[in-house]
Amino acid sequence: MDTETINAIKTILEEFANKNSGTVTAAYITIGGMFFVSLVGVISQWLITKRIVSEERKRISLQVNSERYARQHEKWETEIIESITGLLKATDPEINPTINPATVTGFVLRAQLLLNTKDPNQDRVNHFVNQLALAANRWKEVGGPAELLKVHDQLLQATKLLIYQPRNHA
Repeated sequence: MDTETINAIKTILEEFANKNSGTVTAAYITIGGMFFVSLVGVISQWLITKRIVSEERKRISLQVNSERYARQHEKWETEIIESITGLLKATDPEINPTINPATVTGFVLRAQLLLNTKDPNQDRVNHFVNQLALAANRWKEVGGPAELLKVHDQLLQATKLLIYQPRNHA
């Protein structure tokens, strides 16, 4: 090293050794400020990352739950349609001149298990399922095939209203 560089290093070291030096104080303040800014940056980055991860977790959870509900609802609709269709076929006087009460009861029970009577549309379907069951099992007198087909129509209309009603998933 040349003498000029050695003298500059010597001067810097003497300044650091002198505690009353303004240069040393300025260096300490600068280092402290840089450390503080770094600490604030790390903390703010951590908080922002934590919030982003939390929001993404909520969004993904909502999406997964919505998809699960959609699959469950689709399966439920398919089962309701199969149950009501089976019940209508089993009680149709044009297809079955003699109605088999055991077959009808099976479809009725399946439909009743799938329906929630606290929901007005599902309760309405359940009401007509029960009317059809009473008529098919001859627990209630029906005025011939025309009356039975009228209950069929009411059940069909109630089921359509149930299946095709708009959904609000708020």
